[in-house]
Amino acid sequence: MKPLVFSAPLLVGLLGILASLAHTTAANASNYPPGYGVEQTCQTSGPVEVCAINQHYGSYPRLTIRYQGELIRSQYGRISTWVSLNGKSGTFRMRNFDYAETAALNAPHATMCFSHAQVFADPPPATPRPDFAWCSATTSGATTASLEWEVAPIPQAESELFTYARSEFGRANAWDIQLAFAADNGAWDSHDGANYSFRFEP
Repeated sequence: MKPLVFSAPLLVGLLGILASLAHTTAANASNYPPGYGVEQTCQTSGPVEVCAINQHYGSYPRLTIRYQGELIRSQYGRISTWVSLNGKSGTFRMRNFDYAETAALNAPHATMCFSHAQVFADPPPATPRPDFAWCSATTSGATTASLEWEVAPIPQAESELFTYARSEFGRANAWDIQLAFAADNGAWDSHDGANYSFRFEP
């Protein structure tokens, strides 16, 4: 699966080689990377903090989860979270950071790179460009190289979790979220069997 490539504006101060790229779609796009967080709302329940990012606006609606519960004492670094969002669910490995376990779901990883036009071979030329590497994917229809944002593929299980995050018309739905946490040794923290529950209104 090839990464997605998004256009971005030319950066001020690059060498004159970029001047010829001003006519491309890159000149009309945003400086911000795809999925830039334009809004964020957080809620806390006991040892769990959940933040809804881009629920109403922007691309890549996503969740960040921070856990500091009882499993941390003996299973720090060995914890996963079960997440349900409007009926879609999955289990995701957490990362240990600053005495907490964290997860960022559906969060894009964007890097700036030079696209290689279709006139080039695939994979891109071995010779690097100044300051930025070649993108992994070819920009469709491009005839010259241009500066792009490239987003690494998001795991399907994460993207599917957000199936009902917005309506078919793109409007925000309420987010009903259930969470539980499982350690590698089989121990669970599911808020006494009731799950940690959060609701973000539309």
